[in-house]
Amino acid sequence: MKELVDYDWDAPKHGYLYDWPTLLNGKTWELTLEDVNAYSLESWRSSAYAAAKRAGLKIHIRARRGEKILIKAYKEGNDSTKVKSDKEIS
Repeated sequence: MKELVDYDWDAPKHGYLYDWPTLLNGKTWELTLEDVNAYSLESWRSSAYAAAKRAGLKIHIRARRGEKILIKAYKEGNDSTKVKSDKEIS
């Protein structure tokens, strides 16, 4: 065990594995499981929904025959408008 004298409690806990600001910018993105470096589609999908919720957005996700993943973010009540996630994802 070790005492930490100067630990910065306000620092981010960890970095994100995925580029959520880009993936949640309102454009439609096509990815593979290799692109997202995920063990399973379900684990990545859960992360995507959580990131969108933190940014105040909703998302559509579609899996195409287990090979391709489509994702598009939108503001609630207006899923046809391109949006920019100007909230920081934290």
